Amino acid sequence: QESRLRMMDSTKPIIAAVKGGAIGGGCELAIAADIRISDTTLKMALPEINYGVLPDTGGTQMMTALIGPSRTKYMVMSGQKIDAATALEWGAVDFVVEPDALDARALEMARDIAAKPPINLALAKEMINLMHGSTIRTGTRAELYAQSYLFKTEDYQEARAAIREKRAPQYKG
Repeated sequence: QESRLRMMDSTKPIIAAVKGGAIGGGCELAIAADIRISDTTLKMALPEINYGVLPDTGGTQMMTALIGPSRTKYMVMSGQKIDAATALEWGAVDFVVEPDALDARALEMARDIAAKPPINLALAKEMINLMHGSTIRTGTRAELYAQSYLFKTEDYQEARAAIREKRAPQYKG
């Protein structure tokens, strides 16, 4: 959690170049960036519910700020993957390029932004983060409490056993 919040608090703009699978923690790392560019191979998911837990490093909060509550609920409650086109349409990523163009496009974007006045960049990021920053911080802390609780449930133990035994889980609630 602290690393995700440090990304948000950093005075430096953070650009994520995302290819392939951004699943669970990788998804949470990508959405903590200020700008996300992916290639067309992207598959993005918050599948933690399938393991008897929930996202716990800001996923529920940062994703909601990006794509809204109902789409975040779909991703968190279903654990299903979305592709690059859906991630772009929903706002989980900002740009999608062909795989061979990803690194060059991300570097070009980073160089362009890095050429701007550093104080202006830091203040711009801080001003924009005022919109959701305190809510994300509070919600991310709540994720930790929820996760701690879930680790103690029978359903969590059942999810782990079902994965180990390669069978469908039988949740009791």
